Amino acid sequence: MITNQFHARVIEVTDADAAYAKTLEALLEFGLEVSSGQSLSARSGQTSRELLNFSMVLTHPVNRVLRNPIRSLNLPAAVARFVWMMAGSDRLADIAFYEPKVTYFSDDGISVPGSNYGQRLLQPRPGLNQLISTIQRLKDDPSSRRAAMSIYHPEDAVRNSRDIPCAFGMFYHIRNGGLHATTIMRSNNAFVLLPYNLFEFSLLAEVVAMELRVELATLTHSAASMHVFQEHIQKSQEIISGEAQLDRSDRTDVPQMPSSESPVAEIRKLVKLEAQLRHESGSLSEANVEDWIQRGSHELNHYWRQLFFLLIVHVAVRNGSVTALNRLRSVLSSPWLEYLPRDTFDRVSPPSHPQKDLFELEAIPSKQGIRVVPLHKTRAHQSLRRHVANWEADRGTDFKWRAFAALEDRLGGQIAARGESDLTQSEFESLLKEVLESNSDLA
Repeated sequence: MITNQFHARVIEVTDADAAYAKTLEALLEFGLEVSSGQSLSARSGQTSRELLNFSMVLTHPVNRVLRNPIRSLNLPAAVARFVWMMAGSDRLADIAFYEPKVTYFSDDGISVPGSNYGQRLLQPRPGLNQLISTIQRLKDDPSSRRAAMSIYHPEDAVRNSRDIPCAFGMFYHIRNGGLHATTIMRSNNAFVLLPYNLFEFSLLAEVVAMELRVELATLTHSAASMHVFQEHIQKSQEIISGEAQLDRSDRTDVPQMPSSESPVAEIRKLVKLEAQLRHESGSLSEANVEDWIQRGSHELNHYWRQLFFLLIVHVAVRNGSVTALNRLRSVLSSPWLEYLPRDTFDRVSPPSHPQKDLFELEAIPSKQGIRVVPLHKTRAHQSLRRHVANWEADRGTDFKWRAFAALEDRLGGQIAARGESDLTQSEFESLLKEVLESNSDLA
């Protein structure tokens, strides 16, 4: 129930799809138009529609995967965000591997100073793990009102940065035999980030519940400022219509996390495997994908290994290994397989830096004075990824993988002539125009 033009009371929904659509619907109908001032914020100077003190209660938060036909969840990226959080990391490179857009939020190009929720929760200082302490507090006193974790720090109120944490913290209460989780957001971009926030914070809440051997009953997600930017209004309207047409009768629910093995212990193993996968990602192919599958099967229980397989899918898509993708399709179980885009296993594109060529270049004696920089390490390629991320944000849709591969090919042919300079916006637009004109299927 909406109380006035820009304040909202709690809405109750069942799953992530309903939460996403009903939030956007409330913002479009009742949101107050706000023009942002100039700052280091990524959305500085833009206009949005906003509701203050907006809250929703998800009565079945385990169904955390968005299936809206207009804008579904990038499931491997969502899993990667969660794993990065549970690694307690603030390293930009670790998450930019999966989500290049994060680059915009780094002040130094090395770390992510505010969206590093995991570091703030698990190791803000040596030996200080809020998650473990919260679980233990509820084990000691199931009726406790003190089971809370803080993400926002006092210095966040005064420091000047591109990245001030959007999440403030969370609370957990056991009542009537179930865990009721609450997430408090300082600021929430409903169109872009809400689906990912619901995924990662409901997954974290279920970890707490399973460690306590209780059901995850509800997730309350509250934002001091819930908003949608003007550029996403039209797409938001389409999402609302898409949710209304969604057939939930054919949906396989997300499986419940097992409590037989400690979720925290399983996640630690998953974090280590992800790091190994990312560091060795360039070599993943049909020749060794079976080894990676076996590693996940050996180390993890059936629930967490499926999430690891989704990370391998991301790497196989990056590498253009269709054979590896086909093998991964055979080990992904329902509903994870159905939650991936239909064309996931049909993506054919060669690696941007094939192993054979790279090894041949590295074999050149260093005394010749030749310094080899792989394409993905050049400033031009990094700026290309930023332009593509901007393109996706502006249009609210994913950039086609084949189109990106074609852009890489054209850019690779220019690297020698252009050196290591950034790719300008006009150069990006010109490059994109050439690619689309040469192949209309990529549009």
